[in-house]
Amino acid sequence: KLIRRKPPNVLMAYGHYLLGVEAKHGGASGGVSKEGLEEAERQFLMALEIDPQLTRAYVGLAYVCEYRLDLGIGAPAENGAKLVEYAHKAIALDPNDAEAQMVLGHAFSYQGLNDQALQQFSKAEALAPSNADVLILIAWFLPQLDQSQRAVALVERALRLNPNYPAWYNQGLRYVYFFGGAYDKAIKFVKLVPNPNPLDFAFLASASAMLDDMPAAKAAAAELHRRDAAWNVESYLSDSGLFPERLAAMFVEAARK
Repeated sequence: KLIRRKPPNVLMAYGHYLLGVEAKHGGASGGVSKEGLEEAERQFLMALEIDPQLTRAYVGLAYVCEYRLDLGIGAPAENGAKLVEYAHKAIALDPNDAEAQMVLGHAFSYQGLNDQALQQFSKAEALAPSNADVLILIAWFLPQLDQSQRAVALVERALRLNPNYPAWYNQGLRYVYFFGGAYDKAIKFVKLVPNPNPLDFAFLASASAMLDDMPAAKAAAAELHRRDAAWNVESYLSDSGLFPERLAAMFVEAARK
């Protein structure tokens, strides 16, 4: 709040970084958006103009690429290439930064390099075993690496470490619990997402269907269709990378229900 009151010409690099983080997470209203990501990218780049050694600004740019990949904003190949570039730059500046090691793991995961991704996640967890943000951002990627139950264990540890977690956790929690088969918890947390996007309604509809709550599933599916009539689970699975066959089949079954 203090930083936002300052005129831009007196902001230092870390101030721009913090404004980038806020914009990435949706600002005061919450909820990731195309416009918020554009503002986050602008702030992170301004931070690097002032301090080219600011590791976390590169980590922030990597997160922007990830969100764009997840939300289908821009060209996937370009976002994927930039994600790898920013992650490597962050690690070159500070190899002991857990988030830098973690975002490289994310980049490997998007490329389908599962073993390398898991190695990076182990490095990140070892560097910051009590950092709830790092734990949930590792867990968010583990279902695709066929480690759903480890993902559930990590998010539950993150919730114990930070019970007053920021709103962006809710999307990671709905994802991890859905693929962990805890559909009731997936529903609980997706309902806490501020300004939900079409994918949130896809998870709400699918989790409700798996619990045979068809009125709730129908309502969520209708809202999904209203917001994005072209959404379908096969495209989501394809665009997101390689899912284990078991989990892909489960999500397709849920969407069909």
